[in-house]
Amino acid sequence: RDYRTLYANSADLSLQQNQQAGIGFNYRKALILFFVSVNALYSHTSANNISSSIITNNVQKRVMLPYPNSTDSWMLNGSVSKYSFALRTTFSSGVQWQSSRSVQIQNNTLLPFNTETESLSFGAETKVSSQANFSYKATGIQTASHSTVEASAFHINQLQQQASVNYNPMDELQFKLSGEHYFTRQQGNPDLKYFFA
Repeated sequence: RDYRTLYANSADLSLQQNQQAGIGFNYRKALILFFVSVNALYSHTSANNISSSIITNNVQKRVMLPYPNSTDSWMLNGSVSKYSFALRTTFSSGVQWQSSRSVQIQNNTLLPFNTETESLSFGAETKVSSQANFSYKATGIQTASHSTVEASAFHINQLQQQASVNYNPMDELQFKLSGEHYFTRQQGNPDLKYFFA
């Protein structure tokens, strides 16, 4: 528990069974340092309990109830990586889509939920000199969740950026400067921005 939420487990020990089926394709061209990967995955999870949420103005209480439950999830992702000899830089990018269906109990009402997550990433790592290198990666994530029996939906947009500079003037001495920036936009709430260095 904390100042606003309470989590309790009132059911027996959780028992889950997972079934997965996937297919993937990888292409590697080592001479020119070019790599491509495409994957698809289906996952089915069955459990002996279900999450029940009671939401009020002051507290959110979640209890595990001993009812059978199942979740279905589909995922597609792809990535590509290429090294540029002229720029001495490795460029990489990736895309992922995931959809899941589950059932929740909110305020004593059984609600089926659909959640979709889409992400797109880009990165670059370059060797500036024999003593210094630089790397950067940005990832955008969009999450949407809604119930088929309710009009309201839940949306979160996130942007994560990471950058670092490494400088090694000698074998016994290393310098590193890194920074991370996180931006979150959620419907009905002010934007959140964090920066770490």
